[in-house]
Amino acid sequence: MNWGYKIVFAYISFAGFIGFIAVKAMRQNIDLVSKDYYQQEIQYQDQIGRIKNAAAIEHLDFDYSAQQKKVKITFPASHFTTAKLVFYRPSDAQKDIQINLNSNGKTPTFDVPVSKLSTGFWKAKILWTDGKKEYYQETDFVI
Repeated sequence: MNWGYKIVFAYISFAGFIGFIAVKAMRQNIDLVSKDYYQQEIQYQDQIGRIKNAAAIEHLDFDYSAQQKKVKITFPASHFTTAKLVFYRPSDAQKDIQINLNSNGKTPTFDVPVSKLSTGFWKAKILWTDGKKEYYQETDFVI
């Protein structure tokens, strides 16, 4: 094999490698933080207000138990009527789970099973209201 064939072989190998990388990159799943990311960015000042409201009162208790495979959430008693709990998976948006919680006149403590969540890093995004103000808190945990 002379040097001309070696150059052609090197060029074809390089082009094949670049083609392989391009196909692999195009098949990669790329999730945004959320589908309505830009709308949420515009309304982020409201979110800052919710975070400040939560900081001004006693914090909610978030306790993850690996043995019982559940999360225990205790809201401040005087500042809770309804809540939205989102288990957010940064690496895969299809695994996100949203749960609505209502007080129904009971104590504001909830045991939420997490046995269906896959192992790895999760964020619990909790938005709750007392009927007058909204509050927001995020908690990171690993299953």
